[in-house]
Amino acid sequence: MKTKFIRYSAASALLFSSCQLMTQEPSRPGFDEYGITRFRGDVGLSVESRNEKRSSRTGEKSIQELRFREQVNLVLGGFYYHPKLMEFDLKTMFGLEQRSVDSSGDVGDRSIDGRNLGYDFAMRFFKDLAYTGEVYASRSEALTRQSFFATNESVAEQIGVRMGARDWWIPSLLDINHFTFNGRGFNTYSETRDSARMEGRREEDDASYQYFAELSQVELESLGEPLDDINVNVSTNHTFGTGKKNRFHNSAALREQMGALESSNLLFNSDYRHHFTDNFWSQNDFLYSATSRGDATTDTFSYSS
Repeated sequence: MKTKFIRYSAASALLFSSCQLMTQEPSRPGFDEYGITRFRGDVGLSVESRNEKRSSRTGEKSIQELRFREQVNLVLGGFYYHPKLMEFDLKTMFGLEQRSVDSSGDVGDRSIDGRNLGYDFAMRFFKDLAYTGEVYASRSEALTRQSFFATNESVAEQIGVRMGARDWWIPSLLDINHFTFNGRGFNTYSETRDSARMEGRREEDDASYQYFAELSQVELESLGEPLDDINVNVSTNHTFGTGKKNRFHNSAALREQMGALESSNLLFNSDYRHHFTDNFWSQNDFLYSATSRGDATTDTFSYSS
């Protein structure tokens, strides 16, 4: 069957305005009680229209869609006592969407309404000092209602702490995070994730050093089936020599899955590449993996040079 497909689309922005309500920069590094450095509001309205036609031997189908979007954002930022002691940023978001779909085929006419709410907040301490800190939190909520279908709603939230050490031999950053996602109505997926991540990088003229380590625990539930995961990831990377062409890289990953599907996976990889000249070099790779599901265990070794 041959199908002829013709699609027309048009989008137009009717209104988008951004107003700088107030901007105040501290004129001196004095010790004021507090200061607002950023205060901005954005208002947006857009309209999209889509016309779609499909013709085949069985007939012709057409779809006409009209979509309205409204968005309001407010941004507030400033400091307390002194910018290098504590500064903060807060962004709030509110959005609406209305969509109507008229079709001549078997899809049927329907209307869809959506809503989006959210905020992002961050508070930073000891800016530009050897040791820094940050507390952050965010939340987003999405709701979709449409004709002949169940309401789809989801809420995602996270809160975390970051700590930085700039004066270490390898400047490093530690991030501890708690994240949750909850689906409601037609969306039955839920997730809870706790993680701790540490990474660092040092650059020199003829060498670089980099490492990464992460530990996370994830609890999932989809269609009434709970799944728990524990993940450990570690990697190091060292480049050196002329143009930093030589590389020594190592990585390891461990995953323990519990619940309806129980399994264990371990992977270790190491590779070394050395350039003797621009056109003459050698590379060595080593790989080990172990997988177990129930009573079955599989080990794999590989080496190449």
